[in-house]
Formats: sequence, C-alpha cells, structure tokens
Amino acid sequence: MAIILLLPVFFFAAALVASDGKGNVIFRQLRVGYRGKFFYVYKFRTMKSINVRFSVERAVIEEDNDNVTRFGGFLRRYKLDELPQLFNVLKGDMSFVGPRPLLPAYIGVYEPWEYRKFSVRPGLTGLAQTSGNGYLSVSERSYFDVYYTEKCSLRLDIAILLDTVKVILKGEAGRKVRVGDYYINYFRNKYGYSEECRYFRENARNQLNYYSSI
Repeated sequence: MAIILLLPVFFFAAALVASDGKGNVIFRQLRVGYRGKFFYVYKFRTMKSINVRFSVERAVIEEDNDNVTRFGGFLRRYKLDELPQLFNVLKGDMSFVGPRPLLPAYIGVYEPWEYRKFSVRPGLTGLAQTSGNGYLSVSERSYFDVYYTEKCSLRLDIAILLDTVKVILKGEAGRKVRVGDYYINYFRNKYGYSEECRYFRENARNQLNYYSSI
C-alpha cells in the first residue's frame, strides 16, 4: 500500500536522479541483516561514484560532499533516497522499524554484545536513526539498537515513526542523544558472552567470507 500511495514521489525522485547524469537510477548495496544474513539494500543513487571509502567512525556524508550529485543532497536530506527500501520490506529483508542495516565493514568493529541487534529485522527507521544516527559513535548507535530489541512494541514503533517525521524536517544533528559509558557497559556485560550473539557473529563472518569469494 505504501509503495502504491508513494508512486508519485517515486517518479519525482527517479526523475531527479536521472537528470543528474549517467548511472543507474537505483543502486543496490550489501548490508548485514536479520541473524547476520547479508542482503542487498535498494536506494536511489545520490553519489557520483559508488566506490566510496566509508569510515566506520564517521557515518555522515554531508550534503556538500564533492561526491554527492546535484540533487543528491536534497534526496538525502529528506530521506527520499531510502524509498526503494520499501521493496526490501516487501521482500522480507527489512521491517518498517528496527536497527539500521550497516555495511559488512562494521563486522570487524563490533564488540560481541553489539551483535544482539541482529535478533530482529533491520528497519527503514529506528531508535538509533531518531537519536542522532550518523552523528553518534558506533557503540552509541548499537546501544539504541540493542535497547530496541529489548523494548520493541507497537507503541514504541509508533513513537519512532512519529519521531522520524521530526528528523526529516529538522535533520539528524538536532536529535543527537549522547549515551554514557554506564549504559553501554550494561549491555556489554549482559550480552558480551551470550550464545545468541556468538551465533550471529559467526553467521555474519561466514557470510562475509562467502561474498568476498564471489
């Protein structure tokens, strides 16, 4: 239903991307999802080159980045580049709300407790995305993701969806919520040695080895 209702927005965004020069309107990128399984996420192209060196310490790509296309900043600012991920939801790779699916590069950075986030499907939006997202550290984002896995409910999902509207209108920087070491250490101690996290970690590593070999 969301795809059908948003078709005019899809066509508008696609027209902007197509007018930005050569390249596919939609590109796919490998991400880590539910239970550590890899999948391809769909996005509208907003970069001149997709061969970008990402930093796991700094996840923000500013609108004035030289690699961002003419309309790419606008699409990223209002999250229109994320619309094709509704097809990921339709396929079952993602949910509307959940932890943000990140690049496989983070597998070598995560601490054991952070793999708890893979106990639920990744989402188009989530608690980390409405708390500062790219302006937070890796462990801070993981804290919000793990917190969500413990507290997820319809009421929380609705609150996150409403907060997402505020983020779209005001930007992520203004929603930045810092997390103290005490709270991160709580999850570090609770899930650092869990069998579940160990399973997700090994599954993600096996997936990384598989995709690296093809």
